[in-house]
Order: sequence, then structure tokens, then C-alpha cells
Amino acid sequence: MLMEVLTKRKPTDEEICNGNLDLREWITLSFSGSMMDVVDVNLFCEEEQVTYKSEICVASMIELGLDCTMEMAESRVTMKEVVKRLNKIKNAFLET
Repeated sequence: MLMEVLTKRKPTDEEICNGNLDLREWITLSFSGSMMDVVDVNLFCEEEQVTYKSEICVASMIELGLDCTMEMAESRVTMKEVVKRLNKIKNAFLET
């Protein structure tokens, strides 16, 4: 769900499905050096500057989403690890 929110794409999105990809594969294949290439452009207000810190935050959340959706269940992160990583992302973003 995290990947859907950040990309504003559904797993059944025509662009993704027509390429015979799932959302996870589409994200992995679509970005070219920056996770911001797959993030919904409306995630940030027009007047809001996309900072290095916000890019790192979004990239960390996308990475977490990818880690949660690994093909092999035993390769996925635990919910305990998810909570820990989300708190770490939040704290890093809120640091001044």
C-alpha cells in the first residue's frame, strides 16, 4: 500500500499491466537514478521545495515498500522491522 500511495498507481494500472509488470517491478524498472522519477508529482505542493532530506525520506519509504513485497515470503522484513524503519525514517526527516 505504501508504494501505491507514493506513486499514485494501482497494481492494476493500465501502464503497468500492459507492460506485464506488477507495481514492484514497475518501480524497480522505472526509476533512473532517483526514486523521485516514480513518485506522484502531487506528493509535494508546487511551492514546496523538494529537498535532499525529503528525497531521502521518500526513497527510504519506497525501499521499505520493496522490502515488504519481496517475492519469497522469508525474504520480507518483519512487521517489527517495518515499525522500526518507519520510526527511523520519521526521526531522520524531523531532525533539524
